[in-house]
Amino acid sequence: MARFHFLDETALRLDYTRRYARAKGGQRVGGAIPLNRGKSLTLIGALSVRGLEAVQVLDGASISTALPGM
Repeated sequence: MARFHFLDETALRLDYTRRYARAKGGQRVGGAIPLNRGKSLTLIGALSVRGLEAVQVLDGASISTALPGM
């Protein structure tokens, strides 16, 4: 089991904004949403029984440049 390494990736955006909100009855919710789109990032991590082995953050929402075989 000590030789197993698990690789996982996820994409994230830096401009995440809540799309829904709650207000008291009869009142409106006020708030601002950024006009410009945020940067997209890809987070890749390797995990083993010893814990987190490696983490890499890449620009963009695709790992095809970092891992060509994927």
